[in-house]
Order: sequence, then structure tokens, then C-alpha cells
Amino acid sequence: METSKGRSIVLIIIAIILLIALAAGIILYFNFYDINKLNPSLKAILSKVPILNKKIIQQDVSADANKEEEKQQILQEKEKIKEEWAAIEKQKLELQNKEAELKQKEAELEAKEQEIQVNNEKLETQIANVKNLAQYYELMDASSAAKILQNVEDEFLIQLFQNMKKDAVAEILSNLDPKKAASVTKKMSGLQ
Repeated sequence: METSKGRSIVLIIIAIILLIALAAGIILYFNFYDINKLNPSLKAILSKVPILNKKIIQQDVSADANKEEEKQQILQEKEKIKEEWAAIEKQKLELQNKEAELKQKEAELEAKEQEIQVNNEKLETQIANVKNLAQYYELMDASSAAKILQNVEDEFLIQLFQNMKKDAVAEILSNLDPKKAASVTKKMSGLQ
């Protein structure tokens, strides 16, 4: 009886091992589990089983191809990132150049603005001086004023006249040399 009990236990153990091996084979054969995730020692044992050996080799080749493909994708991504980085650096340099240009233009504009302001101040001073002189000549005797203004440039004389009353201008013009009076009158009219 003990021998038959021992045989039945051995048969049960063998049946269990065969069922486990069959279940493992089905799982691996139909890709229910990734062979690459198996323990290397278990993978070595299963690779000795003829049907599973082909499947393990197939998955190893497939895994190697996937790894190579991933490497290529990574290399392409790295190259793309390098190109994009180079483009960003180029744009950064262009922006820095534009900024330097703008700062230079701003400095030039500020210098021009100061120059214009100085010129305006000079012009305002000159206009004020001409107005003051015009008042002095208005108060003078027309013949005395004409003698002095006889030797003045026409443009300056016109500026003086433009700041004087018409009566005073008429009297001074009548006392000027006729050629000088004609020249100034012509220039004042804008014909020359």
C-alpha cells in the first residue's frame, strides 16, 4: 500500500509540474507575458524547451530591434534638440545685436534732441534780441535809423522790419538808399 501511495504522490507531483509547465508554455507562447521580464536563470531553463526556445529567440530579436529603434529615435531627438538649440542661440544673438542697435539709435536720438534743444534756445534768444532791437529802432528818428541800417545785410533788416510797426518800417524805408530799399522790399515780398 505504501508503494501505491508513494506512486500516486509522485504521479500527482509530476501532473502538477506538467500542468505548471503547460500553463507557462501557453502564457509565453501566446505572449500573455513578456519573456524579457523573466528571471535570466528561468529564461535559460525555458529556452531549452523546443517550442519555447523559438519564442524566446524571436522575442530577443524583437527586443533588440526595438532597442535599436529606440536608440535611433533618441539620436534623432538629440540631433533635433541640437538644431533647435543652435537656432535659439542664433535668435538670441540677433536679438542682442538688435538691442545694441536700438540703444545706439536711442543715444543718437537723445544727442539730436539735445542739439535741437540747444538750437531752439539759441533761436529763441536771437528772436528776443531782434525784437528788442526792433523796439530800439522804432524809437529812433527814421533818418538816423536808416543811416545805421544802410550797412546791414538785407536778411537781418527784413527780420528787424518784421518785428516793427508798419509806420516805423515805412519811414525807415523812405530814408534808405533807393536801391537798398528796393532790394529789401523785393525780398520781403518773396519774389527774390
